[in-house]
Amino acid sequence: MKGAELITRLMTIGGGYWSRVGLPAYRGGGFDSLRLDLQAGCMVNGVYGVFINHAVTPDRALGDRAAGASAIFDYDGRIMSEASSPMETIVIASIPMADYRRKHLIPNFPKELYTDMYQNYVPRFPPGALLDYLPKDRPDAVAYFKKLARW
Repeated sequence: MKGAELITRLMTIGGGYWSRVGLPAYRGGGFDSLRLDLQAGCMVNGVYGVFINHAVTPDRALGDRAAGASAIFDYDGRIMSEASSPMETIVIASIPMADYRRKHLIPNFPKELYTDMYQNYVPRFPPGALLDYLPKDRPDAVAYFKKLARW
């Protein structure tokens, strides 16, 4: 409710491979919809963003499926720094937080407008759902969470 200053999106299995669509590039973005979504989110919400994607792993089956393209975006969606290769790469950018904080105010959300909604909201899954049981695989997880679902 107080607003984020930096959002991180971590992709461990090739975000581009699983969600690649032909979206037009904007401000230097690629055709990877998950990376482009974070870049647009930075622009819309006025926050910094870090997109972390996996790298090429020669000894694993994943190979280079949409590897690389890790990047750091500024609060306007512009690329500050990005990986130049699908191999393991360090991406660095200096984020001027003091300057950013001087220019951006904390959002003002009157608590009274949301109190009733939050008091009556029931999440789909109960908190701590994985404390007592850890599913063995994807089908087991699907069955387990279907059983736990409240709505």
